Amino acid sequence: MAKKKQQQQQISPERLIRERGRSLEIYECLMDKESMKKDGESPIIVTRKHKGDKYTSAFYLVDSYCTGVKDTFYRVRLDEDEYKDLMRHMRRGCNLEKVDYVEAHNWIFGAIEFAAEAGIEPHKDFAVTKWLLEDDEEDTIPIIEYEFGKDGKHFLFTHSQDEANKYLPALRANLGNDFTFVCGFAPGFDEEEYDEEEDDDNPFDFFSQGTEDTVYKYDHPDYPTSLNVKNKEILEFIDKWNTKCPTKEAIDGVLKMDRDSLIDDLQNIILYDIGKSCCEELYEDPLYPASRMIYSLLLLGEIGSHESINIVLETLRQNEEYMDYHFGDYSEQIFAPVLCKLAKDNLDALYDYLLEPNRYTFAKALIFPAVYAIGKNYPEKMPDAIKWFKDALSFIELELYEGTDYCDSTLAGFAVHHAVNLAGKEFIHEIEMLYETECMDPTIEGTLEDVLKYINSPESERYCPDYSLDIYQAFKDYAMFCNF
Repeated sequence: MAKKKQQQQQISPERLIRERGRSLEIYECLMDKESMKKDGESPIIVTRKHKGDKYTSAFYLVDSYCTGVKDTFYRVRLDEDEYKDLMRHMRRGCNLEKVDYVEAHNWIFGAIEFAAEAGIEPHKDFAVTKWLLEDDEEDTIPIIEYEFGKDGKHFLFTHSQDEANKYLPALRANLGNDFTFVCGFAPGFDEEEYDEEEDDDNPFDFFSQGTEDTVYKYDHPDYPTSLNVKNKEILEFIDKWNTKCPTKEAIDGVLKMDRDSLIDDLQNIILYDIGKSCCEELYEDPLYPASRMIYSLLLLGEIGSHESINIVLETLRQNEEYMDYHFGDYSEQIFAPVLCKLAKDNLDALYDYLLEPNRYTFAKALIFPAVYAIGKNYPEKMPDAIKWFKDALSFIELELYEGTDYCDSTLAGFAVHHAVNLAGKEFIHEIEMLYETECMDPTIEGTLEDVLKYINSPESERYCPDYSLDIYQAFKDYAMFCNF
């Protein structure tokens, strides 16, 4: 019995679906009938139930106008809470309603048959997900005659020329010119015939949510309204060395100050400057030392306490204009080492920040190189950094379906980039799941094939960024950047 149980636990999801999928009881089927009627496209979900209250679901993006099953994926052996949560994600942007299995079956296989007339095969993963459907070659499912195509013809609508190029050769080879093709906002496309407002609810977004930029929102707390410091020398240091690299002696002079009072001063400077920046007063002050925020963060990273993490994260809660004004293209070289030092024993603080909604994407993305740096610079922390990235990638995968409050495709791309550089092979499963959402920004890390090829490449050919934790080198690097 123990051996049999072990074999069951080791069975792969694909094998489970192929060998047992059709023997499971059909639990429910869902589709967006309104969208299918209006746009010729709808997600269709077929869920089967295991004994022991587990659920296995297959998802099909069905285009009844032309391409059939254009996308499909599955989730295996979900418990009740996981299943409910997944359905909540899937309902976002879709008016899903329960339908009879016979109806779902006929829409899926009817669309596949219609697409086959144009030489278009269903998505490659249908080879697996078809086993959660009844066998269409047997005469066990009543036939329902639905209308496929538009105005009696295959109608191909795509959102890009690249997508169109996937299908046009087959259409032309099998149908000649007897089909209609529209590429949204491509050259020659008549925008007057395109209702942009109606397309906002296009079910195509079911498989591409999360690709829009996150909308920035933040209710600022009260920041200090006056710049009070106990160590006046810190302001003198910043003013004197604002445009050039401070000497080692000058840096040592600051670091020898009373630690607790210096931490308070640096945190007060940062919070005060944030408050002034929020109302754009700093932007208009020609006497404001351009390096004050950066110098304060570098020094705080060197001597700060665990509580200082919150001050640094408050900096990352600001908007795009703030980040560009203070850090520009040098933000990663500042925040990666600073957060690496401060958060090496408190990775939870960085994960909690990841869970904050409506933050500026490029600011939030700066926590990824910090966790990478923790794993690389503190070998004893590598297991913690790997676990952190696994949790982060799984969270991002779910939220890409949900919308753009917590993350977008750009943030997902940066997460993959730094996870791969840290310990690529550890994250293959999570990365594959992310790419299944079809919400990944290919301009950051490329296609899934690109990522897997990079992961399996020789270590000597991989890019491993080095964020210096040496405070003196950090000041030198920043001075070189400013004078480049």
